[in-house]
Parts: sequence; C-alpha cells; structure tokens
Amino acid sequence: MTTAEIITNKGTMKVELFDQDAPKTVANFVKLANEGFYKGLKWHRVLPGFVIQGGCPNTREGASGIPGTGGPGYAIECELTGNNQFHDKGVLSMAHRGLNTGGSQFFVCLSRIPYILIANGLVIKIRPVYFFRVKLVYGHSAHRTE
Repeated sequence: MTTAEIITNKGTMKVELFDQDAPKTVANFVKLANEGFYKGLKWHRVLPGFVIQGGCPNTREGASGIPGTGGPGYAIECELTGNNQFHDKGVLSMAHRGLNTGGSQFFVCLSRIPYILIANGLVIKIRPVYFFRVKLVYGHSAHRTE
C-alpha cells in the first residue's frame, strides 16, 4: 500500500492509498504530487462537519480561474469496483462533476456521507471512487502550507 502526507498549516494528514482498489486514480494522484501540482494550493471548500475539498489549481496565488473549477487539463476514468467504496469519516475521495470527469480535485470526509446528498436545492449523486483513507494527525509536524 502506497502512503503519502498532505502537509497543511493545520497539521499533517497521513494518507494510505488503496492501490489495488483504484490503481489508475492512485497513480494519477501520486504523479501530480510528485510533479509538485499540489504545492501552494488552498482548500477551496471547507464545510465543517461535512467535507474539505482541495486540489484545484485556481486556488494558487496569482491564478485567474474560479476556485473549484480547475484541474490538470485532462480527466481520469472512474474506478468503481474496489473494496473500499464508501464515504466515511477520514476517507479521501476524488471530486468530479460526473462519471469520468475527475482529475486533481479531492475531498476529505469529516463525517459519514450518504450516496445521495441534497445541496443548494440540487440532488447530487456521489459516485464511489474511493482510493485512500486519511489519518488526521494534528500538532505533530511542522505547520506550513503546501
């Protein structure tokens, strides 16, 4: 199992990537991280008790796009058959606007999330594309934003 760390100004998230459940998704996340794609990005959606979302290049200082609408310039295929197909507290998942539209954005569940949500008057179906679990470890690392 591949591991990673997401270092933020609030602490470090220790991440276990589920390579066997979503190999292409994990490979894409690792590729972007190794290329420095995520450096300097901010969380563009923070909903206490629900989710935090990041991975949008439009949150980088000096970017001209609308936060939450950017990506790496390509889309990846959803992987829907792995064993870890659930949104529970601490699960990190790809964010997308429909089947096979994800790229770089992801969200961390701050509580258990059902598959169908009602938000802003819209019904949103969350497709399970879960590929890693996050262990939040606060206060045990250097506090810097990356």
